[in-house]
Amino acid sequence: MKEKVIKSGVISVIGAILSIVPIMGYYPFVGAFAVAVMSSYCLRLPTIVAMLAAMVWRLDIVSCMKYSLILLALAVVIKLLEEKGSRMNNKVAALIGSVTVLLMETTDMLGTGIHSGEILIITGLVLLTFSGGLLFHLFLGIFISSGRRIHSMGKKKKQMEDFFVYEERLRDIGDSFIRLSKMAGDTYFDNNSDSVMDTFNNADINNILEADKNEDLYIENKIIANQKQESRKLLSMYLKETGKIIKGISNETNKLVKTDEDLEENIAKNISEMKIHCMDVRISEDKGKKQITVKMRKKGGSYITLASVANNISSVMNKKYVIVGDRKFLDNKMEIYTFVEDTNYFVMHGIAKKSINSSSSGDNYTCINLDSGQTLLSISDGMGTGSKASRESSQVVELIEEFMECGYSEELTLKLINSMFVAKGNMCPATVDMSIIDMHSGMCGILKSGAATTYVKRDRWVEAIKSTSLPIGVMESVDMEATRKKLYDGDFVIMVSDGILESIEDTEKDKVISDIILSAKSKKPKDMAYEILNTVCEKAGSIISDDMTVLVTGIWDKFA
Repeated sequence: MKEKVIKSGVISVIGAILSIVPIMGYYPFVGAFAVAVMSSYCLRLPTIVAMLAAMVWRLDIVSCMKYSLILLALAVVIKLLEEKGSRMNNKVAALIGSVTVLLMETTDMLGTGIHSGEILIITGLVLLTFSGGLLFHLFLGIFISSGRRIHSMGKKKKQMEDFFVYEERLRDIGDSFIRLSKMAGDTYFDNNSDSVMDTFNNADINNILEADKNEDLYIENKIIANQKQESRKLLSMYLKETGKIIKGISNETNKLVKTDEDLEENIAKNISEMKIHCMDVRISEDKGKKQITVKMRKKGGSYITLASVANNISSVMNKKYVIVGDRKFLDNKMEIYTFVEDTNYFVMHGIAKKSINSSSSGDNYTCINLDSGQTLLSISDGMGTGSKASRESSQVVELIEEFMECGYSEELTLKLINSMFVAKGNMCPATVDMSIIDMHSGMCGILKSGAATTYVKRDRWVEAIKSTSLPIGVMESVDMEATRKKLYDGDFVIMVSDGILESIEDTEKDKVISDIILSAKSKKPKDMAYEILNTVCEKAGSIISDDMTVLVTGIWDKFA
């Protein structure tokens, strides 16, 4: 703030001096400097007052009145024509200044008659006002940003030093978690040995030796040993992956260091002209996609939409940017807002369900957008029906959401959930069907553990993506199958639970379902889901033995 006041004082002094510099009895720098000040991001009022004071002090009464009127007219006209929250373009301001000078000087000369020499003078004054306005605007821009850039370079250097320290600390923490995972995994069973002694303490060993003649007790102790092993494996996997994620976060510091300072300066300047106090702008990059983080707050009581800020950023970056999250308006408290590149695709979901038990369903699903620009779709079918199946499949879906939102890979997410099921021992197996759609590229990753077929509909063609894997909680190691598909504008991904296929008596169940999907007339995901479900129920008649779920997701190209 102190630097801004000092610079404003210097600009005011320069304006005062230029306003009393004559050329052939005229004062062309009054209009030229006025338009430069009005189109630059500096304090206007002190400069205008200083110029008026200088003219009153040095100019004769007639000249003082004429050029004071020019100065005030320019200030009022430009202020009125400005868009809310932004400064006028320098070329437009210079043009307005030239027209104002032309009108005032022409009116002044009309009283005595305009001669050819005076026409040349007026032309020169107009050109001088226009070109001078542009040159002064350029000078003011350099002058205003000079100290800020020096300060910014010092600030950047300090931040880079802090980033490297922060990066090292994160890496150390990540290494610590990985070492912990190795310690937790040191007590794994030898895969080539049937002995369970390594996982027991002395008391456990004595119990097994004493129970050698009691087969039932021996088996019970062996089960306990297996549960201990699975718990250690689960802990080891969790610690190891957490360590990798923490070390991965340390790479973000490098992304923050490698930024374009000019872009950050331009974004900060543009945002500040929207009646926003912009404290900091950071540009980072991940997988070729830039992310912009802005620390800012609004000034005064006006409403400023985050969409308008995103549009401002887009104009600087020459690419469409959108706000992350559900917030719509800028707050008057200093907060951090994140803007990301807009995706190329958008999706819409539709769900249709039918339950055997009216109070609960063994099928649960989720559809969420991840910060990475991906959309997560998942269905989990708990074994059986009723509250227990519903509770366990619900836990699976909630864990999938939490792990994926934290940045875990889909493969590790399934491994962790499977290990939890096996270690806990009292949970029934559950199927897991996951589809992850990249909204930038249109690529869709499909993972299945015991899940029913997924169908991709494109125009008059349907592809069935089958799986022969087992549900989670059945085997010690998770059994999953993965595939990737490129989706295009107008494609539909149809995910179903086991109840849909089991209700079809035909031996070629996938073909029957594919034909039902192909014959669906609706193009809206929700209507299509209900159309598929109703058709399946009609074919099944009263033979409905399991909960049924149909999740339809349509994908469309935003620029098609």
